[in-house]
Amino acid sequence: RRYGCLAGIYLALGGAGITLVGALARFAFGRMFQVTVEDYLGSVGWDSTLFPQQSMGMSMGVSAMGEVFLTIATAILVVGAVILIAGVLLAVVLYRKGRKGD
Repeated sequence: RRYGCLAGIYLALGGAGITLVGALARFAFGRMFQVTVEDYLGSVGWDSTLFPQQSMGMSMGVSAMGEVFLTIATAILVVGAVILIAGVLLAVVLYRKGRKGD
């Protein structure tokens, strides 16, 4: 009873780890599937040298396939954040219960 709050702390640490993995995956997939103006002009058959001001790697967003991976990474991030918050709340509640028992 005295150290019951440790369960909440462990849960919060696990949630923080999952949140970190989701955030890193989201960042990595966002960079991996980024579509630039130069990529887009090349895919529609335009020579990017005709538009030197646009071939500086300006981002247009994420490819359609990348959206799937970003959605999964976002879901992992959200689940991790929920577990983190639940762990913190559990630690606080169990800590207060343990203090009342003393």
